[in-house]
Amino acid sequence: MHVEKKIKLSSFVLKKNPQAKGCYCNLCKDKFIDYNEDCYIHPNIKIIICKDCRKKERKPLKYHNKPEEYANELYDSRFEVRYAKLLDLQKRSGLIKDWKRQVKIEFNIKIINGNPILTSEPLLSLKTQGIKAYHLTNYYMDFVIENNDGTEKWVECKGVESSIWKLKYKLTEILFDKKVTLEVIKEKTFNPKKLKRAAV
Repeated sequence: MHVEKKIKLSSFVLKKNPQAKGCYCNLCKDKFIDYNEDCYIHPNIKIIICKDCRKKERKPLKYHNKPEEYANELYDSRFEVRYAKLLDLQKRSGLIKDWKRQVKIEFNIKIINGNPILTSEPLLSLKTQGIKAYHLTNYYMDFVIENNDGTEKWVECKGVESSIWKLKYKLTEILFDKKVTLEVIKEKTFNPKKLKRAAV
């Protein structure tokens, strides 16, 4: 049975983000809130939103994918929790070596001989080397899986594909398509029973 619940923005309280690895804003989905960064948290339910969303004049929120906690970490949706549990099962079964979530990727533009070059090298590292560079955006990969042979698989669990997400994922494909395996798993087609039997 589908259930909706209205939440007033005025009920959120300004606090430091308690999530050790940070998390996305549960409202706009494209804003990542780092650990200990100021954000707004609902006192009764585990929903975290960024300051920009809190300041906007909006109608009361309607949420369908309630954030859920698993292994002492808060996930954006039950879908992500289901996938995390699957990865833990695969790790215990020896199908994968390890996995991480919310891995930060920097997208920057460095200037070499007057030419702009897209790179994932950290901006601080570029500037330390004396390279002129500009920060473009950050992207946080939902899951980075380390296979037993040392290769990596990067997985995004998506419900709604926003235009901003599509742009950031395209940048990821441009830089990493030949280096890692990229996969987008959609909630509607997610089949954990099938994946339990398959090596990553």
